[in-house]
Amino acid sequence: MNKRPSKNYLLLGAVLLTVGLLIEYLESVVLRLNLNIVAKTLVIMFMIAFGFGFASAIMAPWARNTLVTLMRPFRRAAGRRIGKILFYVVIYALLFLAYLLYFIL
Repeated sequence: MNKRPSKNYLLLGAVLLTVGLLIEYLESVVLRLNLNIVAKTLVIMFMIAFGFGFASAIMAPWARNTLVTLMRPFRRAAGRRIGKILFYVVIYALLFLAYLLYFIL
């Protein structure tokens, strides 16, 4: 039987949120440019399509290896399952703070 590769949806969500934050910043830059509204819309649509495609295809597999390394101290300190949960809570809290700071400032 062929075993399908498992997907880590929490990791994919974190990557998509990170790319979304970058797209929000670039969108504000594009909106300040002196371009036609149609051109601005096309540029923003391209950024969204390319950014999220890039995130799911390229960044998620790369981030898996990096996050496994970052997760080790959490697993050592709190155990395998609790450490993993604690790690993702910290990652999502940092992403929440990044979004909050971006939209406040």
